[in-house]
Amino acid sequence: FISMRCPKSCYFCFNPNQENFAYYNKNLRPAAEELRRDHAEGKAYTQLALSGGEPLMHNAEAYEFLRTAKELYPDVYLRLYTCGDFLDEACLAELKALMKSVSA
Repeated sequence: FISMRCPKSCYFCFNPNQENFAYYNKNLRPAAEELRRDHAEGKAYTQLALSGGEPLMHNAEAYEFLRTAKELYPDVYLRLYTCGDFLDEACLAELKALMKSVSA
């Protein structure tokens, strides 16, 4: 996750029970940087997911994480968990271009 912030208030959300919820509700986590560190330490991933909070509230950071994931782990299976509130034409185009440019 990048942040625990989310525009929704779903009654079933488990995020408020997460460790450091209050901190990550106000501060961003350097997810792409953490992924680079994991790679440098030799960690291997076949699947990665980006969740939150709502990752697309911080779309530049979300794009960076996804781009980094595909660059470091070209065959990784990626998932993006989103409520969809920030999925507009520009976001969809960016995600599509990102996936095409990395896998080409």
